Formats: sequence, structure tokens, C-alpha cells
Amino acid sequence: MKKICLITGGSRGIGLEIAKGLAAQGHQVYITSRTPVDVPHLTHMLLDVTQQVSIEQLAQNFPEQRLDVLVNNAGIMPDYDLDIEHTPFDTITQLLETNVRGPFAVTQALLPFLKKSDDARVINMSSDLGAMAQVSDPYSKFDAIDAPSYRVSKAALNMTSLVFAKQFRNTNIQVCSCSPGWCRTGLNEHDDFTHKAPNSATQGADTPIWLALEAEQINGQFFYQRQPIAW
Repeated sequence: MKKICLITGGSRGIGLEIAKGLAAQGHQVYITSRTPVDVPHLTHMLLDVTQQVSIEQLAQNFPEQRLDVLVNNAGIMPDYDLDIEHTPFDTITQLLETNVRGPFAVTQALLPFLKKSDDARVINMSSDLGAMAQVSDPYSKFDAIDAPSYRVSKAALNMTSLVFAKQFRNTNIQVCSCSPGWCRTGLNEHDDFTHKAPNSATQGADTPIWLALEAEQINGQFFYQRQPIAW
């Protein structure tokens, strides 16, 4: 069956690759960004996930009766090179607004459409850096990375996934978190950091596409490379 999908932050990077992958399989795909873009085979809608008015307008103007797949992909990472002693208050606020409050509010606003799907999937794009099991391991391959506010925001996003999953347990809506891994994207402005990433944006999009279309029981789980991982 043709699915109706919406990808926030879908105009570039992993979000765009997710959208293109879903569209290539014949599904109706909407992408959002703060500024207009023109991408073949994808329908664009304006959205600023940090603005409640923008989120409300998205829900009011959504042209479909139902929504089968919501991928909360929009996110930022401005603090890669900051340690916890030198992280400005505004950076913490900005990350929490974009990476946590945004997905929470977008999902909340689109629930009426998700409830009309026979099999709705909400996929929150998180990160290994937000996994407490990984952060607490001094031998983790990511231990050298600080990014304190980003880590906190992704851990909070994981809890967002869990509270929504708990709310809609045993319903038609499944909610999960997903890490795309370290990918070569424009998530942050540090080119030396980005170029070291082992995965392409296309590789990062593989698991969320699988979660959207093929995976069966995903509710309340955290995935990487199509496998559940520790929170």
C-alpha cells in the first residue's frame, strides 16, 4: 500500500536521502524545511520546528487525511568543539528547542493524522551520543567527543520516544528512536569533523527507511543498523 510520509529537515543530508528512498519505492513524501526548496518527486512544506505557530500551520495545511510515517529528522549540532565548562546558556536552549521540543510538538500536532493510519510509524532521529550506555562507557569509540548539549538533547529525545511509545502502546501508532551513525552531512560546520565520518548520508538513511516500511515491532526501541541497541 502506498504510504504517506513526512520528513522534517528533509531538504538535505540524511533527511533528504530518507525522503528520496521512500519516494523511489512509490510512496507519497512530504519534506519540510525553514526555507522553500524544489526537489523532484517530493512535496515541500515550510516548517520551523522551534516555532509553535509554524508547527500549527503545518498541521492545518497538511493536505492528506492520514499520515503513515513521520520522521523527526530536523536537528542541529553546534557544540561539537565545546566542553561542558564553556557551553553557553543559549546553546543549551537552542539545542533543546530544536532537537527535543520540536519533535515533541510536531508529533503532538500530527497525531490526528497518525491516528487515521492502520500502521503509523514515528521515527525520531537520535544519536549514539545520546545513549547513556555509550556515554557511561570510557572505552566507547565516541568517548573523545564532548558536544555536551547535543548529547543531553538526544538523550531527552530518546525519552520523548519512550513516553510517546508508552502512551500509544497496543495502538496503531509505533514510536522509536534511531541512530544513523556518524555520517558525512552538514549537521555541523566543522569540515574536519565531517570528513572523518565513515558513513554517507545514504547509509545513514537505510535504517530509518527500513523502520518506516519493513520492520515489524519497533515501538519503544532504539535502533542502529537495523538492530536494537541499548539506551
